Amino acid sequence: READELSASLADAKRSEGDAQKARQRLAASNRELEDLRSKLAAAEKRLEEELGPVKVELKRKTEEVDALREATNKAVEEARRWGEKAAEVEANSGSTIARMRRSEANLELAQSRCDEAETEISGLRAELEAKELRLANLKR
Repeated sequence: READELSASLADAKRSEGDAQKARQRLAASNRELEDLRSKLAAAEKRLEEELGPVKVELKRKTEEVDALREATNKAVEEARRWGEKAAEVEANSGSTIARMRRSEANLELAQSRCDEAETEISGLRAELEAKELRLANLKR
């Protein structure tokens, strides 16, 4: 009976050894497959890195371009603000100048009108003087 048990145990051990051998073979195959996948992954990562290189360079160039454009925009906004302030200042200053010019124009028109009246009066007085000189000359004759 003990021999049967040992024989059964030996058979179980041989089956277990066979199962273990098969498991080792499957593990070795899985390890080879894993190494193959790691190799493919490394190759894919290398290809991606090579493809990413130019993209990174382009991204850096575009980022620098955007930064330069931002700076130029900020300068333009600041300059526009300064010009706006200057325009407001000129407008404020020119408002009083325009008012003085309008008053001067009105005064000039008034002076021109007075001058025209004076010329008309002078013409009338000259005509009257000529008429009186003519009468005087006639009376002397």
